[in-house]
Amino acid sequence: MPMIELTRFPDRILGELARGRLAADGIASELFDDGFGELGIGIMGGVRLMVAERDLRPAAEALGLVPE
Repeated sequence: MPMIELTRFPDRILGELARGRLAADGIASELFDDGFGELGIGIMGGVRLMVAERDLRPAAEALGLVPE
């Protein structure tokens, strides 16, 4: 199933925290970055948290976000 962007974080550390929160709720997710996220800096586009389309609403609710 294709994955879509749920939100962005300025660095990989924040992204990993959110990914852990989703995992605790049984929601699979992946982090994608522009290559600088591994360095812990978000000078380009930051880190994108991706989820399956079917998980968009539950993932947004778990993180306290409202999907657009």
